[in-house]
Amino acid sequence: MRKAMQHQCQMAFADTSFNSFQTVLLNVYQNFVFCAMKFHVYTQELIQDPVTAHHIQKECLAAIVLDIFKVCYGLLHNGRRSTMGIAAGAKFEVAERHVKWLGATAFRATLPALPLYGPLKDVLKERILVPLNNTEKGHFKRKLSSVVNDARNEIMKDIKYTVAHHKY
Repeated sequence: MRKAMQHQCQMAFADTSFNSFQTVLLNVYQNFVFCAMKFHVYTQELIQDPVTAHHIQKECLAAIVLDIFKVCYGLLHNGRRSTMGIAAGAKFEVAERHVKWLGATAFRATLPALPLYGPLKDVLKERILVPLNNTEKGHFKRKLSSVVNDARNEIMKDIKYTVAHHKY
């Protein structure tokens, strides 16, 4: 999963000196939608395998996803400090709390309504969405919400992914 995030978090997509702030937010959100799809496929494959099925615990899924958010932010934030990032004058001006909010929103919207994901979705709501929604200033709420509701995300809804010949 970390390898997938490395490919998705290329500095060119997150450079706020090259892209508009809104475009960077959209890129981050769409990366998380794609990551949530991969997470679902991997989780379903593990559950269907009798050897690994009993090792999957609902409570652990939240820890894994929260770690994904941290890794993603680290990759995006540190990309600007790489040799190439410094040479290009790259900037990443998105706060960690906003990256987490975009990730939590993407995972909650993308993961299907399965009992396995109920506790995960609750944790994302309680730890990230509610606190940020209660403290964030109105203009940032509008910016973040407009990214999630952007018409350019419709293509993500059309992607069909399968697990062991079952469509989700």
